[in-house]
Amino acid sequence: MYYRLRTVLILMAFCLHFSGCWGITTTPKRAMGRRFDSDVWRRADPNKENDREIRGSMVDDLIDRKLLDGLTAKETEELLGPPLSAEDRKMAGMADVQGELCYHLGPTRDVPIDEEFLMIRLDQAGRVVEYHVTPN
Repeated sequence: MYYRLRTVLILMAFCLHFSGCWGITTTPKRAMGRRFDSDVWRRADPNKENDREIRGSMVDDLIDRKLLDGLTAKETEELLGPPLSAEDRKMAGMADVQGELCYHLGPTRDVPIDEEFLMIRLDQAGRVVEYHVTPN
């Protein structure tokens, strides 16, 4: 009887642990989101431990509020700061594409072992036409 109860309890603990039922999830803090703040975004450095999730926690609000729609490259840089340089993109394993701005967000949301980036595509006139978050 004792061994059967122990086995059942171990199986339940295992199932609860991997289903997230104890309220412990693997979703990083940024999934909760925070309101986009241009000053905070520009000061954040995703390569520094204390800043790693700041941009990622704001990106959904930035996208949901469509704050980038129709901005010029200059206006985008005024709002978000300078994008990654060609050298930084190369170090991250990404191609440097003409008419595309890239911003480092920090660790991915689901499994924080990779990094996420905000990719912004500009049209021929240099205005934002598309943007999305992509892991690398």
